[in-house]
Amino acid sequence: WSQHTFTGLAIPSILELKPVADAGPTEPWGNRLSTYDLLRGDSLVAFSLRSAGYEYFHIESGWDASACGNVDVCVKTQWLDEVTWNLLVPSVLGRWLVSTYGSYSVPATLAATESLLDLEDRFDNGKQEYVFAHLLLPHAPLVVNSECEVVDQLDPEPQDFDSESGSDLGPDAYRSQMLCVDSLIQRISGIAGTRTAVMITADHGSTSGDQVGTPPETWTDADIAERFGIFLAYRL
Repeated sequence: WSQHTFTGLAIPSILELKPVADAGPTEPWGNRLSTYDLLRGDSLVAFSLRSAGYEYFHIESGWDASACGNVDVCVKTQWLDEVTWNLLVPSVLGRWLVSTYGSYSVPATLAATESLLDLEDRFDNGKQEYVFAHLLLPHAPLVVNSECEVVDQLDPEPQDFDSESGSDLGPDAYRSQMLCVDSLIQRISGIAGTRTAVMITADHGSTSGDQVGTPPETWTDADIAERFGIFLAYRL
């Protein structure tokens, strides 16, 4: 189960080993800097492992919140990250960027996957190393097929990545994106040998009913189970 309903709180809660916001009704959340620090290296997990002698490899996801901060080794993302995307999409290049890449989440996720694969010789090498990577997919907008290729869009206008809505294109689009992510996870899961501890986890579930945009008291049990239910696999 996820501790929170969206990424900006869910991943910090994983890295702090506890919820990072008080339960109960609140005003719209906006104090993001403190949680960004947790994402960027100032977390309990990172501090504990580094104190135990681990070298910290941080693989950027393309999302500005998880850019490198207090880390030992920074593995930078490709050029088309969130900041560059938001700068260029409103320009004359916007339609070309969307039709070519779909969203910055696509090249950023593929780049993070390749960065993990490039570190294969760091696993099971007898040294204490902590490797953190965040993949932006699966996530709206749904713009890739099962082969992780950008699909043709009827309306190539930029979509809001912060929007959690994924129901506008139907279940087939979501299923295709999940098949793409499955293939990436399969590749990643094979790089660590038996002496390496591995945890692969989602930070929150999907939102086929657009429940994230509705008041929590209106959520059904199915809405809650879908959004808080996550994929988790680990080997220790």
